[in-house]
Amino acid sequence: MAQITSLCETFGAKRLFIVGDLFGQDRLKTLRFCRLLHEYQIRIKKRFELTVRIRLDKAKGKELLQAMRGAGINVEAIGFDSPIPEELEAMDKHLKPEDMISLSWLYYQAGFLIHGVFIFGYPLEKGAFIRIPARERQRYFRRFIKPAKIDTIQVLLPPPIPGTKLTQRLRQENRMFPKEGLG
Repeated sequence: MAQITSLCETFGAKRLFIVGDLFGQDRLKTLRFCRLLHEYQIRIKKRFELTVRIRLDKAKGKELLQAMRGAGINVEAIGFDSPIPEELEAMDKHLKPEDMISLSWLYYQAGFLIHGVFIFGYPLEKGAFIRIPARERQRYFRRFIKPAKIDTIQVLLPPPIPGTKLTQRLRQENRMFPKEGLG
């Protein structure tokens, strides 16, 4: 809240993107934050437009969704990763595309715009191949994005985040550039 009030009071900010991957993970803290944010906007007589990165499964918390809407959160940036079942399996995700669509609908029904984040070119384990022609891949995305009510999309390359299984595997397979000696 201190950062938000500082941005608002110093720079007149009213559009904010909260980029923490764990927004909504601690339900009680998130509800408290949303209440404080709502009260602050009433006090200063300004309404924020907020975007947050949140996990898809948080859509199951109706109270949380209502609190976020009350706090001015209107866009949910959600990491769907891929609509292709074989890629989801390779990424060790435990959701099927149809389950992701159902959860996405809960955000949509609560009044949120949905910013879908996808990973392109996920590095598979050596010897593993997913042979899907470009046109078929395009069909998967079209069959997913529209029914999931995704308003905007972002496509990223897979980030090798320290401490993840992906990063460990890529190091073991000698598929990562060394940190030193670059530049």
